[in-house]
Amino acid sequence: MPKIKSIKLTRILALVKIVKSDQNSLSIKNTMKLSTKTYYGLRAMIRLTKEEKLCSVKEISVKERIPEKYLEKIFQELRNDGFLVSQKGAGGGYLLARPAAKIKAGDIIMALEKEAFLTKCQASCPMARQCSAKTFWREMEQSFEASMGSTTLADLTKQ
Repeated sequence: MPKIKSIKLTRILALVKIVKSDQNSLSIKNTMKLSTKTYYGLRAMIRLTKEEKLCSVKEISVKERIPEKYLEKIFQELRNDGFLVSQKGAGGGYLLARPAAKIKAGDIIMALEKEAFLTKCQASCPMARQCSAKTFWREMEQSFEASMGSTTLADLTKQ
């Protein structure tokens, strides 16, 4: 079986069908679930990168069509994890804590998800010892993780 070469996160997402599984998550082929929080969080971080200025939650919320109160909670979590800095008061808002080229999409995803598996094989599968596809799934997950680890916010704003 040929090795899967590293593919950019956006290409992987284009290759696998993303389906809405319920109101609170997005599912990739029913194995990797990305919460709405992660989906909104990454979109909002990309928007902040594009704006290149201090932005209020309301401004990002309107532009990205994300519920404002929900986005405030997401931004607080991202601030606590060191991705954002905030300024309080009139004219306050959020900025990226580091240059966009230094913030990896995978780090944001893992900060908001805490745990994400592309395949159930990496969790506790009862067929792990005798599964013929195990190597393929492992390589696919490694490729996905490598892509997440090499794709920055700066890369995502170029697309």
